[in-house]
This record gives sequence, C-alpha cells and structure tokens, in this order.
Amino acid sequence: MTIRTIYYLVFIGIVLSSCATKMYYSKSNALASKIILTDSKFRIIETNGNEVVKHKGIYQLNDSTLTLIFDKESSLPIVTSTKNITIKSQSEIPDRQKMTIISAIDDNPAWLAEIVLRDASKKIIRKMKPNFDGEVILENLDKISEVEISSQIDARTMIFDFQKYKNQNIEIKLEPIIWGGETVSAPYCGIVYATQPVIVAKIERYKDTLIKIFIDEKVYLAER
Repeated sequence: MTIRTIYYLVFIGIVLSSCATKMYYSKSNALASKIILTDSKFRIIETNGNEVVKHKGIYQLNDSTLTLIFDKESSLPIVTSTKNITIKSQSEIPDRQKMTIISAIDDNPAWLAEIVLRDASKKIIRKMKPNFDGEVILENLDKISEVEISSQIDARTMIFDFQKYKNQNIEIKLEPIIWGGETVSAPYCGIVYATQPVIVAKIERYKDTLIKIFIDEKVYLAER
C-alpha cells in the first residue's frame, strides 16, 4: 500500500466520521452548552464562566424523543429551568431574604444540599448549607448574580439567575434524577435497581432531519 493510498484512506475516514457527527447548541445567561451525537454515542459539553463540564453516554432516537443514557461515572447536565422556583412572599427586611430548599424525592427540607453564591464575574462569594428546615438567609443581595444548588441524594445540580428573585422569599424544589440503563441486583435482598441516569429529551424534526433538542427548557439548535 502506497503512502498516497494511506493518506487517501485516512482522509476518507475523517470525512465519513465528520458526516456522522451532529452538533446542537444552546446558550443562556447562565450557561452555554452543546450536544454532540456520533453514531450511538453522545457528549454534552457545558461552559459556565471559566468552568467546563463534560458528560457522555449512549442515546436512543425515535420519532419524537431522544433518550440519553449516561455512563455510570458521568455527571448530569446542569438544570437552568426555573419551573421549580416558587415566590412565597416579599422580604420584609431590606437587602435580606429567605431561600428554602426542598428535597427532590419528597417534600422534606433538603438540609444536605450545598448552595454556592457567585457574583457577575462568576467568582464565588460564599458557600452555604441550609439548616434542618432547608432554609438559608441571603444578605448583600446586590452582589449575588448566580445561585448554584447541588445535593448528593438523587438531585441534579441547578443554576439560576438570582436578581429576578431579589428581595423575595423563595422555595426551590430540586430536580430528581431518573434512573435507567444497566440494572444490578442487590446482594442478600434481591432488589433490582438501575445504575445509569437517564434524560428523555423531546425533539423537533424537519423533513426527517433532527433540528431541535429540548432539555430542561433549554433549546438546542442544530449546527448550520
């Protein structure tokens, strides 16, 4: 096999590989994100300020949904939807308000959650833990631009723009993790449980071509 033939085969491989790869982009004030679909595998790359987080797994596609089955060691995309944020009342104390965190799996206080407050440049102002009622008191409200909430118990990490809720007491219900993919049996008790997180995304097509992906109120548009 000549050198020219080898170069030609490599070139054809790259072209075919690029043709099989589809990219979809989403950008908001809180987060920039893209989905890369290649054959049966996917990658999601999220950028929040200077921080880049990557997720991966396999996907299944039908007429109306895209099911993302994440690798067991993979993290999950950040939730930017605000549908689980409820305004309870106007704060009565200037430059101070209460935020209550509710568990993803029931309506109990999420006192094990971690809260990170960031300024407009994405610099961390403070890290906090709720009390046993799931409550924290926020102060110096003008300095807070972004709030991140995470929990180690079946909840996805959430980020939202704080200023639209300034001076209002709010309650936040965390987003649960849905489990699927590979299953295992627990020893001694015979309980079978799933080990891989799953997100089922709605899709939009045009002439049998996938053009939009909808995840957590984020809209991913196909690369042009």
